[in-house]
Amino acid sequence: MTTLVSGALLDGALTGQLNTVNHVKNMTVCTSSALVGTVSINGNGLAFTSTGGLNGVQSVAADVWGPAFFTLSNAADVGKVQVTWTLP
Repeated sequence: MTTLVSGALLDGALTGQLNTVNHVKNMTVCTSSALVGTVSINGNGLAFTSTGGLNGVQSVAADVWGPAFFTLSNAADVGKVQVTWTLP
């Protein structure tokens, strides 16, 4: 069995769209160092906001349908956050 892992490093903007397909699984947020603010991910029925000062990994959702959008609350966090997911 092969698991395909995809993801995005949030390094260019405070807001944007993640390059997800119609359905992804096991979405996770990982930080390279403690966040100054929070990261939010929203979409079709999805409303996630990380804990403030997250330093490590936090699960977003087991199933995400449709496009997903991110927002970083503090410009100092650009380049610190990676979002990963698997394809079903």
